[in-house]
This record gives sequence, structure tokens and C-alpha cells, in this order.
Amino acid sequence: MDDAFVVGVQAIVADVAGRYLFVQRARDYGTGLWCFPGGRLQKGESLASCAMRELWEEAGLVAHSTSIAAVADARPESNHHLQIGMLIPDWSGEPRVVDPTECRRVGFRTFESVRDELFLPTADLIDKLTSGRIY
Repeated sequence: MDDAFVVGVQAIVADVAGRYLFVQRARDYGTGLWCFPGGRLQKGESLASCAMRELWEEAGLVAHSTSIAAVADARPESNHHLQIGMLIPDWSGEPRVVDPTECRRVGFRTFESVRDELFLPTADLIDKLTSGRIY
């Protein structure tokens, strides 16, 4: 059994219209599903640095600040895979698919427009955000 403790970090970016930045996954678990830009926290990396890196690598946006918005235990049965939602209130750039092997599409959408096609860890974070809970 793999004893690795995995932490996923997702960048939560909103536009002036109140829509959120989503990417459509192109590989691994959840192919075709929508999620916030994100990925695994690397050894020695801070949560803020990870969110900023993933936002740049997946959507071509530069984050100027971050804060913790929510924490989800996406696979509670395994108790080793946390998802940290990092709010990105200050950002610049135009969203684009940076690496088509990672993401099929990227764009601002409402929660409702992707609700039936959400990546489980992102759905958990949205539940926390909309209910006002951190965890």
C-alpha cells in the first residue's frame, strides 16, 4: 500500500461577473471533468507558490496574491489526499490552454454551468465555498 500523503492545491479565480475560472481535465483521474486549475503540492513548495505555479501552468494567468479559502478531504476513505482551495483575488492575464495534454479547455463559468461535470475534489471545495465553511 502506498503511504504517500498527497496534498492537492486548487487556484480559485473569479472574474468581475462573479464567474469562476475552470479547466477541463485532459488526463489522469477525471478526464473530461471541470475543475479549478491545480495540482499536487511539491516537496518544499508553499501552498501559495503551488497555487501560483498551477494557475500559470494550466491557464496562463499570473497570481499576485493568495489566501486559503477552503480545505476538502476528497477521498475520506483513504484519509491521505487533502485538497486546499487557494483564493486568488489579484491576478493578471488572459486565460488560455497552456498545455493541451493537461487541459482541454479553460474559461470563466458559473458553478451551475459545470455542476454535473465537476471533478470530485473541486465539487467538495465549491460546497465549502458556497456554504461558508473552511472545512
